[in-house]
Amino acid sequence: MNLAFRITQSPVSRPDLPASLAVNPRRAQWLSWAGDGCVEVRSGKVEIGQGILTALAQIAAHELRLPLDRIRMIPASTAHSPDEAVTSGSLSVQESGTAIGIACAEFRARLVARAAERLGTDPEHCEARDGEIHHTASGRRVAYAALDPGSLLEGEVAPLQGGASVTEKPAAGPVGESLPRRDLPAKLRGAPAYLHDLRLPGMWHARVLRAGIPGATLRALDDSVLSRFGSRVTLVRDGNLVAVTSEREWLAIRAAALLEPTLRWDQPVLPFDDASASDWLRAQDADTKVIAERPDAQAERPAPTLEITCSKPFIAHASLMPSCAVARWQGDDLEVWSHTQGPYNLRADLALVFPGANITVHHAEGAGCYGHNGADDVALDAALIAQHLSAPVRVLWSRRDEMIRSPIGSAMTMRIRAWLDGSRITRWEHEVWSGGHSLQPGRAPTPTLLAATEIASRP
Repeated sequence: MNLAFRITQSPVSRPDLPASLAVNPRRAQWLSWAGDGCVEVRSGKVEIGQGILTALAQIAAHELRLPLDRIRMIPASTAHSPDEAVTSGSLSVQESGTAIGIACAEFRARLVARAAERLGTDPEHCEARDGEIHHTASGRRVAYAALDPGSLLEGEVAPLQGGASVTEKPAAGPVGESLPRRDLPAKLRGAPAYLHDLRLPGMWHARVLRAGIPGATLRALDDSVLSRFGSRVTLVRDGNLVAVTSEREWLAIRAAALLEPTLRWDQPVLPFDDASASDWLRAQDADTKVIAERPDAQAERPAPTLEITCSKPFIAHASLMPSCAVARWQGDDLEVWSHTQGPYNLRADLALVFPGANITVHHAEGAGCYGHNGADDVALDAALIAQHLSAPVRVLWSRRDEMIRSPIGSAMTMRIRAWLDGSRITRWEHEVWSGGHSLQPGRAPTPTLLAATEIASRP
């Protein structure tokens, strides 16, 4: 679901490894040895409230035979993290956990082999525990730090033997234990814990003004209402993208409130309302594919025993915390901080809008989600506005922005028919009419980010 798309789009150099490692086989993409005796672990999956940074740290500690407090999880970034596509589908432990477990187990095995060489014994007579390699017979031991561990992280993960993990016999460790979540204490104390708390030197704040419906065209605005703010507020306009910015967030909010009533939009008329959305959806041209068909599928059959048609409306994501992003340009270098589910996917879409730019996307925690929220869209807002200002920009959507502009779940109509012989189902048909469910960035030849449909500079 996540890596499968990536693998089908580009050749994989290491098909002998599980998916995440096959795409990212270099050891240094996953692990590094810190000077304080900790191991830094990098995952391409991101924390969106599901607790994976704690779970992945437990896996690493277990395989490295280290105390949990010596595992340091590094936030995902396209600058240094493996590309694991999108964090979705409840696959983070399955995909990233498998990769981290194998990388850590192999690292441990290489440490044991080097220690055994120094001790003049065989690796099978040595055991790793608590950051040391112990020679079980003599009691001699060597600390990981004394083995030049960083040099053991060069190159690529070795092929797995017979498709099995390199993990040795099971050992007691934190895997499977119920341990405190690492990400919760700061959040529960109200300490800075989210992207929304990030402040860069010289940073400006921006508010974007949008029509009440997608596809609207801005015909006029009266920016004279901003004169009262003088140079403390700046107007940014690119086609149908309009934003006000200020070094003080409250001024940006006040300026947006004054400017919004002056905006004049030509808005399209929707061809349906809540009551007719289901019928309208079924009337549209469909991209239909036959997945599988039995030989008798077209055989004449009696009317179904039971038949029902159900529908659901468009559904707003409605995150508890509005979407936010920070962007900074330095020459042709663009840095974006986002609570995106897919840093590399977001970078791919940003590259379509800013060809030739050197783009780095850093993940920082924001609104948790179950599905596709506005994190990627607000990231492009910030990047565009920052380019106009030549200063770091923080864009925070309002609650109204979230309700009218965040990606929404498609309306759907479902028709279910069943044929019964007594109590036995002999045939079942399930038809679904729906919009697409895969508009995450990084999967299409054109960007799927909201502002890309609004700007005039790069239509």
